[in-house]
Amino acid sequence: MSTIERQPSKREIVETELRRIWDERAELSAADILEEARSEDSPLHPFFEWDDSQAAENFRLFQAGMLIRSVKLRVTSIDARGQITDYRVRAWVPRRYLDGDVGTYLPVEQARDDPKIREALTRAMLRDAEAFKRRYRHLVEYSEVVVGLLNESDAGQ
Repeated sequence: MSTIERQPSKREIVETELRRIWDERAELSAADILEEARSEDSPLHPFFEWDDSQAAENFRLFQAGMLIRSVKLRVTSIDARGQITDYRVRAWVPRRYLDGDVGTYLPVEQARDDPKIREALTRAMLRDAEAFKRRYRHLVEYSEVVVGLLNESDAGQ
C-alpha cells in the first residue's frame, strides 16, 4: 500500500521560510526575503517575477497606483457645537468597493454624491473596521490606543 505525501501549501511554505530567515538572522526584511529567493533552489523563488521586463512593468503599475492614492483633498466639517475640523481624504476611491473592478478609481465626489456607491463604501468601511478589530484583538495592551483613535475620529465628525 502506497501513501501519497501531502505537499505543503503556499502559505505553509512562506510561513516556514520567513520563520527560517528570522531564526537565522534575528530580523526579517523584504530585502532579506528577496536575497533568499534569488536562488532557483529557494522555496520562495517561484513567488517572484524574475523576468526583468515584466517585473519593471509591474512595478510601474504599482507606482501609478501610489500616485493615484497620494492625491488628497482637504475637507472641512462643522459639528453641532460649531467646532470646525479639517481632515484630508483620498481624491480617488477604488471601484472595487462598488463592483469588484480592481485597479480602477472614481473621483471621491462621485462616490459621495451617488447613493449606490456611498452604500458600497459604507459596507467596505464596516468590513475594514471588523478586520481591524480581528487583526489587533490579541494586543490587549493597545486597546486604550484604539479607543483613543476611535474617540478622536468620532470627535472629528
